[in-house]
Amino acid sequence: MSEESTVQKDPPEPEARDQTEDPFAAERNKLVAESKKYRQRAQKAESRIAELERRSLSDEEWELFQQLQAQRAAMEEDQARVAQRYDELLAARQAQFDADLVAVTADRDSAMAAFERVAVTAPIQAELARRGVTDVTAAVHLIQNLHPHCATAKFVDGRAVVQVVDRLGDPVIDTSQGSDQTIGIDALVAEFLATDTGKHFLPASGDTGSGAYKGSPSGPTLAELLADPDAKAAFIAKHGGAAFIKLARQKRRPRP
Repeated sequence: MSEESTVQKDPPEPEARDQTEDPFAAERNKLVAESKKYRQRAQKAESRIAELERRSLSDEEWELFQQLQAQRAAMEEDQARVAQRYDELLAARQAQFDADLVAVTADRDSAMAAFERVAVTAPIQAELARRGVTDVTAAVHLIQNLHPHCATAKFVDGRAVVQVVDRLGDPVIDTSQGSDQTIGIDALVAEFLATDTGKHFLPASGDTGSGAYKGSPSGPTLAELLADPDAKAAFIAKHGGAAFIKLARQKRRPRP
C-alpha cells in the first residue's frame, strides 16, 4: 500500500473572501493551511508505522509474534488469577488469626480471673473471716471496687506477686517498715474495717472478731446510753446495733 493512497483528501477549501469584507481572512486561511499540512503528516506517519511493523517480520515471524502475544495475554490472566487467589487465602488466614486471637484472649482473661481469685480474692476473704466478718463477698467487692486501696496480682519472672495499690495503680508503701514493700492483705483488710463502711461488717457478738463489743463491765450501761443519745449513737456506730440489743438483754450491775 503506497503512502499516497492512505492520505485522506481534504475537502475543497472555501473560496477566499475579500479581505476588505473580512479583516481576519488572511490569518484564518493561514491557520487552515497549517492544519491541513499537519494532518497530512500525521496520516503519513501512521501509515508508515503500520507498514513497517508488517514488513519487518516474515510470515513465520509474524505468526510466532502473534503466538507470543497470545501467550503473554494468557500469562497475564494466570497472574491475575494467582494474585486473586493469594488475596483470598490471605484474607482467610487473617480471619482465622483474628478468631484465634479472640479465643486466646478469652482464655487468658478467664485464666487471669481464676488467678486473681486464688492470689487476691481468697486471701482477702480469709483475712475478713479471721476478723469475724461473715459477709465476706460484699466486703471483698467494696474493697476491690470502692475502697481507696485494693489488691492486685501479676506475674513477675514467672511467679505471682500480690500488691496493694491505690486507684491510680501506684503501690501503697508500708512506711512503718521503712522499705519499698507494699502493705499486706492483712493491713488492707484492717484499713477497710476501720472505715465507716467497713465497721458495719464487724460482728456484734462479744465472742468473735476484733473490734466487737465484748460486754466489758467497764462499758456503759443501758441506762447511761438511753439517757445520752450521742453516747448511744456512738456505741451503735462502734459496736453495731446487735451489740446494743444484746446489752439491753443483759442483766448488768450498775457501775459504782
